[in-house]
Amino acid sequence: QNFADMKYGLDPAFRFTVSRAVYKGMLKYLSNRYGIPYTVQPLPVSEMAVTFGEDSEAVISWTDTEDKLEPTAIPSGYILYTRIDDGAFDCGKIITPSEEGRSLSYKTEIEAGHIYSFRVQAFNDGGKSFPSETVSIGMPEESDRKDSTVLIVNNFDRVSGPVCFDT
Repeated sequence: QNFADMKYGLDPAFRFTVSRAVYKGMLKYLSNRYGIPYTVQPLPVSEMAVTFGEDSEAVISWTDTEDKLEPTAIPSGYILYTRIDDGAFDCGKIITPSEEGRSLSYKTEIEAGHIYSFRVQAFNDGGKSFPSETVSIGMPEESDRKDSTVLIVNNFDRVSGPVCFDT
């Protein structure tokens, strides 16, 4: 081990990239060895968001993440998991993309007085991606409702290791 090894070894983005490269290398080797076609699991979705639609409707949207080095990693569908209040996530609803494009969305009805949380996983013949981040939405009861909206933006991704210095 040296300083550069430790610097990269603690970087979460680098660790994910290296792990995926090892996975794809093993998959391609076994595919070639046994003469079986392969499909690489898709990358996690990005730009996950939830907004209010018409009336009591939530619009969940996300963007497909393209693996530019692997053409087989295209998702064939998505699984939308839903949680109400403090309960557990359900078994998921399979969503197949209806048109070409990287930006996808789904509409669902919500009830006032509950907090709905959502997350999405992409899937194909190679498996499921890691789940997206969890996004939540809720409406107050009619008696508590006011004519104002609150928007919360999560603009933080932990994509680096600790600060390092070499003296």
